[in-house]
Amino acid sequence: AEDGNWTSTPLEGHGGPVTSAAFSPDGTRIVTASDDYTARVWREAEDGAWTSTQLEGHVGSVVSAAFSPDGKRIVTASLDNTARVWREAEDGNWTSTPLEGHGGPVTSAAFSPDGTRIVTASDDYTARVWRERENGNWTSTPLEGHGSYVRSAAFSPDGTWIVTASGDNTARVWSASYLLPVEEWRRSQSLRRSEVICQRELNFGGSDNTTARDRRTVSEEDAKAFPAVQDRIGDDVCERLVNPPPLWEALFFWR
Repeated sequence: AEDGNWTSTPLEGHGGPVTSAAFSPDGTRIVTASDDYTARVWREAEDGAWTSTQLEGHVGSVVSAAFSPDGKRIVTASLDNTARVWREAEDGNWTSTPLEGHGGPVTSAAFSPDGTRIVTASDDYTARVWRERENGNWTSTPLEGHGSYVRSAAFSPDGTWIVTASGDNTARVWSASYLLPVEEWRRSQSLRRSEVICQRELNFGGSDNTTARDRRTVSEEDAKAFPAVQDRIGDDVCERLVNPPPLWEALFFWR
């Protein structure tokens, strides 16, 4: 108000404690999360009243909800061990895709600044970085190193770092480009920038379908045509890319 005091309007509709609330990037909507197993998207009408659409799909308390940078998606985190990515259809309804992989309650979820990745935190002592593939599936890479539950994870403003907070009395800073703890990433700087470590399953046929694994290092030139970078084609699987050029960041997700 003009006198410096703040006035408020209640957003009523949830059937349990509200655990999180955030504005959309354009400020026209609000998303809330609740112990009633739902999230809600709120819009202010011309008369000043707020109406909401319910996001149903979780089977546990929803503890975090946030918009993507472009405002077209929402990510929610739940104690049902999953996160969900929501999209609004043309009819105004929201559909969701579950992000499954954590072994405990998911306590935090956030988009990267460019909206291409999501980072989640969990009571299973890990965080995970998720990326959507062309077929609509989401794949993730775990960030392992904490000795207790991870309650918060967030990207830096430029998307090159991730910070996690844990019940082990520490926070950790991770290189988002290489998905390594910072101290390990720094040690990797002594390795060749173009080095790609991959393995190939060789099927020798026969009744026992014998296989063997051939570990090898691929040059940067050879790697440009490596089939696994586009879509896990054939039997080539890249396990770890050490100190890669940005082009090969996606190879970390073949796990």
